Amino acid sequence: MPWRTFCCLQHPSGRPCIFQQDIARPHSASVTTSWLRRRGIRVLKWPSPDLNPIQMVWGELDRRLKAKGPTSAKHLWELLQDCWKTISGEDVLKPIERMPRVCKAVIRAKGGYFEETLICFQLFHLFC
Repeated sequence: MPWRTFCCLQHPSGRPCIFQQDIARPHSASVTTSWLRRRGIRVLKWPSPDLNPIQMVWGELDRRLKAKGPTSAKHLWELLQDCWKTISGEDVLKPIERMPRVCKAVIRAKGGYFEETLICFQLFHLFC
């Protein structure tokens, strides 16, 4: 879907949509935020990468790739495809299932830092 089309989408009720993205550098760069602001696109404030369950999946994919030791861009691409095939549906669901605990931790911390190890400890077997 072209970017322009996406930006013009509205909720079926006619209300404008709120754009959601994580806080990766390209998304939080001043050029990006200025572009969105100039176009009147409302963006959901995203206080923590911990609130995006896919980040844990990307982290696991990264660990698996590093363990294989890619030697070139082509080799990296091949390993990436192989490693992605080894991530199961259960591997994707577990970070989603942890979200109630993460949300409670973020609320207790009033949006600030919280001890991730307490949550990770409960999920020790996540990708084992």
